[in-house]
Amino acid sequence: MKNHFATFSLPVVFLVDLDALEKKYFEFQKKFHPDKSDEIEQSIAINEAYEILRNPLKRAAHILQLNGLDVENDEVAPKVDQATLLEVFEMRESGDFSAKDLSVKIKSLLSEVASNLDNQDFKAAAQILIRAKYFDKIAKDLKAKNN
Repeated sequence: MKNHFATFSLPVVFLVDLDALEKKYFEFQKKFHPDKSDEIEQSIAINEAYEILRNPLKRAAHILQLNGLDVENDEVAPKVDQATLLEVFEMRESGDFSAKDLSVKIKSLLSEVASNLDNQDFKAAAQILIRAKYFDKIAKDLKAKNN
């Protein structure tokens, strides 16, 4: 498993300075862009690492992967608790939510994820992240429906 934090010489923490990340990304792109370098694999690795680290859901999933929990692979991901499934089902059925409601909920859940990651409670962080991912999916579906 590649450590995308190491690509940018960052500590493995949830709260990342996104401005510093972007600055390093652009510095790397100047150096390794395919138009300026023959190191296309390095450019691909930088792009992948940047995409993962700048997205809080993907960043949290990556931290969990680095610690032996893969929430991205359904075959080995922790089981979703029934309360989450029921909440998601009821929300979808009622349609009683807005994009703003979902955004607030996701941010709150990500704050809980960050706290659990800081405390190295990876199993709790994984369950909360799974919830956040469900709500993010609903938000994306809502956005697609409204476009």
